[in-house]
Amino acid sequence: GSSPMVTILDPELMKDFAFKDHFYVKDMPSFMKHLNGDGGVFFLAGDLWKKHRKIVSQAFHNEFLKENLPRMASICHQHYEKLAKKDSKDLEKVNVLDELSDMSGEIVGVLFFGEIMSSYKVGEKSLTRSLQDIARSNLSLALSPSAMIFGNDFVAKGILSSHKKAIQEMKDFRSVCAKIVKDKKESAKFGNDLLSSLIKM
Repeated sequence: GSSPMVTILDPELMKDFAFKDHFYVKDMPSFMKHLNGDGGVFFLAGDLWKKHRKIVSQAFHNEFLKENLPRMASICHQHYEKLAKKDSKDLEKVNVLDELSDMSGEIVGVLFFGEIMSSYKVGEKSLTRSLQDIARSNLSLALSPSAMIFGNDFVAKGILSSHKKAIQEMKDFRSVCAKIVKDKKESAKFGNDLLSSLIKM
């Protein structure tokens, strides 16, 4: 392809990548900016990264996670109960990875957005399922022959129909997230979630 790509799986290496930004160039695929904007904490560098990290750290910390353990356990229990009601034939059709993704996605979504998350959809999909599909799509695009040969900027131009569709899905997801933030601010109903903590700062 036009540029080498390294995928980091080791947690310690991920930590090094995030904290030692003077050693690495944090450059996400350009087409992903339709979803991530400037890239957030993981892709920012220098003073801007420090500023964003400080804001997030003030809201997302160990105590926050401890306080929300019952909430996380409740979500896991709800998913288990849903599966327990299925008969053996239906269970054979269950995709375990999809179920785990739905459960973990709902936990992350509720911790960030609060209980209101379930009332928002991207088209006909839940926020959780929509983000899962976008993540799979982005990985496929980043590894696609067109991206490998012409670079990620080619994907960002949206010339091919598959690229246009992926970009539109990212824009739609980002738009719904912006609406959640706007609605939360206007309602002034804050709970024990990350978004409420960030807004109140």
